[in-house]
Amino acid sequence: MLRDKAKKRLGQHFLINRKIAVRMVNSINPKSGEQVVEIGPGKGALTRFLLEKGCRLTVVEFDRDMISFLKKKFSGYENLTIIGQDFLKLTVEDLPVKMKIIGNIPYNITTAILEKLLEFKDNIPEAVFTVQSEVAQRLTASAGTRQYGSFSLIMAAGFDIKTLFHIPPAAFKPSPAVDSTVIKIIPANRQPENFDGFKRFIRGCFKQKRKTLANSMRLGLNIPKKVSENLIVSLGKDKNVRPEQLTFDDYLNLCRLWRDLR
Repeated sequence: MLRDKAKKRLGQHFLINRKIAVRMVNSINPKSGEQVVEIGPGKGALTRFLLEKGCRLTVVEFDRDMISFLKKKFSGYENLTIIGQDFLKLTVEDLPVKMKIIGNIPYNITTAILEKLLEFKDNIPEAVFTVQSEVAQRLTASAGTRQYGSFSLIMAAGFDIKTLFHIPPAAFKPSPAVDSTVIKIIPANRQPENFDGFKRFIRGCFKQKRKTLANSMRLGLNIPKKVSENLIVSLGKDKNVRPEQLTFDDYLNLCRLWRDLR
């Protein structure tokens, strides 16, 4: 017997609105023969329309029950490949060289999946995802806003991200307790050479978001407050500026100055 009910521990909420599924698929404009990867297909709301477009579809599904369900439901399609693994454990070698990516990704690991996407940046012309509206706000936030933070900056290093449309809870079963938003992600050429170091630096700068940036750098990066203040002032900023007040370019320059001291 196939078990196709949503599992709370996996953060599953299945899309049941046909019009929204079609709109999402059309957002990446999949063409016949084109490589597309779907993360977390669940019961195949997007999968069906992707396959009908004739693209070469690879779906990545962790849930064994869903894998069995998908194999049975789409057994007649030769353009479908199913990878029964955790997307977070895949490498570049596991997926097509060039691929569009789409997915209603599990909300409990949204941040981890989006950051993982940075590893595949050079292979992705575009991606479309459903995420919590709160996450979409953080991803598209500008400096000086409440939603702006380390996640905004880390993702901005690799991608341009924009909001496409919103989805009400009733479009899913079971309905999530939050509103959802569909976003489009397109690679950008802003990623620093030492990206891992940049991520550590950014997270350190936002260690204490409610404090001044200099204090946050002291606590998160073990940089003496006076040294941090001097670095900040050298950017032309007030020494008492807060972490959310600096732009992405400001942080790139601040990170370079910090590395020069080491």
